[in-house]
Amino acid sequence: MTSNSPFLIGVDNIQEMLSTILTDSIVLDNRFIIKGINQNVLDLLGYTANELQERDINCFIEDKNLVASLQKDLATGFSGEKRYVLLTKEKTKIVACISGFYMGLISDINNKIVLIIRKTQPTVANDNPENTTVEIDKFIYRAAHDLRGPLATIKGLVDLIKIRENNDELDRLIQLVDSHANVLDERLFQLAYMAQYNKEEKIANDEIIFHTIETRLRKIIEKNAFVDFLEFNFSSPVGTLSAVREDTISELLDNLLLHVLSLPIKSIPSQINFKLTRSEKQLRITVVTVGFKLTDEILIATRNSSFSYTDLVKYPKMVHFYAAKKLANQLNTTIESVFIAEDKQRLEVRIPI
Repeated sequence: MTSNSPFLIGVDNIQEMLSTILTDSIVLDNRFIIKGINQNVLDLLGYTANELQERDINCFIEDKNLVASLQKDLATGFSGEKRYVLLTKEKTKIVACISGFYMGLISDINNKIVLIIRKTQPTVANDNPENTTVEIDKFIYRAAHDLRGPLATIKGLVDLIKIRENNDELDRLIQLVDSHANVLDERLFQLAYMAQYNKEEKIANDEIIFHTIETRLRKIIEKNAFVDFLEFNFSSPVGTLSAVREDTISELLDNLLLHVLSLPIKSIPSQINFKLTRSEKQLRITVVTVGFKLTDEILIATRNSSFSYTDLVKYPKMVHFYAAKKLANQLNTTIESVFIAEDKQRLEVRIPI
């Protein structure tokens, strides 16, 4: 087939679209050469696209250590917001916050970096690590959803191509595009799922009603498992518990259960046991599972004490466990994992009251 087919979208085309799709963005290669720049950034700096295309990013950065700083921060895939002094075309100094990520983290486009540049005031300080995490979450959530637009376009074009007949080469390319689009879609979903757990956006309820928890968990099982082959046991104190984050605890329990249900089945009937106990100073959550296979990959991912979004890309099936870890961190606690046998484990969370 010819290379000028109107139905094919290549990596170069997608890269060109990125700076248009993501507002306030610059697309760079791994040498920090500008490959695309959003109109908002051009307006901020007073340049045209042609004047900056293929130039080193240092052409408008006063701090020449920016590249080294970003390379260090991007080692985990993401760089949180930091303030830098930019130089406009007229050599006027402006202060802006710059954050970024590697495209390979959410797609199969490698060797490309996306930076987000937003003007700010020099007097604004944001030294709180928690605030930085919130900003990263908001950025990931927006980026993930913004990229779903072109993904839908690609999948729509794939459907149009499928109606063509007698073209074996085209059919093979369609399968490849469709496969990569599905991978991208899954990664975007996982990133958006993780980023939605932002405690600043929650309306806190400081009382948990124990008898409603079992009903909520059983509904999750009904939607996500074959109930005929699963035994679910639940026990909790009677009444209510005050001075706790009900919304965060409920989401933590949901994700612990969804994590277990995502594991491969080793034997049936399998069993999940949830036990909630309370004392004067803590709420203790114990989850014991039997019949779910614990692979080497799951063991490694679960034992990792830290978490970054690159871990999620490396272990995509652990999305619910990592979400639970993030929620546990918001509750000032951790998840303890004990592997009793190949198909038996205990997860324990002690939430301070």
